[in-house]
Amino acid sequence: MRVSLNMRCRLLLWLYCPKTQLPGYMKSTFPIAFTAFFLFLFAAQWLPAQRSIQFLEQPEWEEVIKEAQRTHKVIFFDAYTTWCGPCKRMEKEVFSRQAEADFFNRNFLNVKYDMERGQGRELRKRFGVKVFPTYLFIDVNGNVLHRIVGAHTAEGVFLNSAKKALTMNGYLAALEIRYNRGERNPKFMLEYLDALHMAGEQKKEQELAEGFMKLMSADHFMDKDYWQLLDKYLQDPSSRLFRLLFENRSQIADVWGKEVVTEKVLGILEQNILSLRQNLEADTSHLPHLIALLRSEKDLPRQKELLARTLCIRYQRQGDWFRYAATVEAMLEFDFLTENPFPLRELDFHAANLAYHCKDANLQGIALDWSTRCCRQESRPEELAWFLKTKAHLLALLGNGEAAAQTEAEALAKASEAERKGLKRKNWQDPDKPEGEAVGAKFGGGR
Repeated sequence: MRVSLNMRCRLLLWLYCPKTQLPGYMKSTFPIAFTAFFLFLFAAQWLPAQRSIQFLEQPEWEEVIKEAQRTHKVIFFDAYTTWCGPCKRMEKEVFSRQAEADFFNRNFLNVKYDMERGQGRELRKRFGVKVFPTYLFIDVNGNVLHRIVGAHTAEGVFLNSAKKALTMNGYLAALEIRYNRGERNPKFMLEYLDALHMAGEQKKEQELAEGFMKLMSADHFMDKDYWQLLDKYLQDPSSRLFRLLFENRSQIADVWGKEVVTEKVLGILEQNILSLRQNLEADTSHLPHLIALLRSEKDLPRQKELLARTLCIRYQRQGDWFRYAATVEAMLEFDFLTENPFPLRELDFHAANLAYHCKDANLQGIALDWSTRCCRQESRPEELAWFLKTKAHLLALLGNGEAAAQTEAEALAKASEAERKGLKRKNWQDPDKPEGEAVGAKFGGGR
């Protein structure tokens, strides 16, 4: 049955004024229509709908403060720019979630400002916004209670941090007060350091963590709360604490398990190797001590591999490419890389290292053998593209231009295949995670 606009008005009038006369044909059908209308209203009221956080965009800041004072609400301040990719991800993936939308719309006065136009420029200076996105939780007097920096899209992470802004008169601000009053127990420190990390204050976070750990002894590794903090922040293989962990790992493993402690030790050593490779200007004064430590411990998993890779770093710094190549050859000859999650990528790294830094043609020829081995044994296009690129560079260095051009074309073809299929290289530091980009997106930009 079609109902005209005039009849709709009469129906609504009847709803509020039952004495209103309806046409005869409507008297029999209206109870059914009214029931359907009521069910529709009920469904609209109670069925879940897609929501998002409702923001006021670029409002006058003075008016925002007045409204916060009137409603007694904390201000949620989204500091963004139009070109910021992570800002757009947060808007699309987090602010549109049901739980986040309900919580923020109910508890906060939500505002957002473009930090590059209008009043956003002045507010950017006032609140010290340096990274985008930055999210501020501000009280009715304009004081920052809590700060979150960067995109946090994992389920519940951003929401849980925001909930803390409503506790203890502001989360980060309250933690800073407790710290300044001298509170130092490990549970509190872990909470405070995590809040600093979320606020983008990683430098302060690391400084406070190192200062707190400085006076710890081997006994602290056995305590649950201290172990959680040490497990997260102990990263320096040249530190006194790492030596304590290394030398007492058997007793520590009795408490936390051998696998957990071994993973921690290997993680620190692996991170040290990767960091020194990436930064050729980094301090290496701790290497002799670390090499001696690795040589003294025969029961550590991957001990020979880690020792050989650390020696390669020292030989590169010394410009001793002959010993460097001999050490890589030993890794291959004695199968030191069998437990490495990326053995071919490790070998390709050494081939590329000689290609880009060593001028000796004989050693470049050895590196070409390594590279050829990588290309022959690898079939995944996202990996093979990089290996072929190394091989092409070595062929060109050795004067085989035609083969170099052909190999370069193969490398580009494999990179295109990987990009087309959306294949990403595994993360060297965490094999369970991708590196973050399809190979073709960054392939032309060098290693």
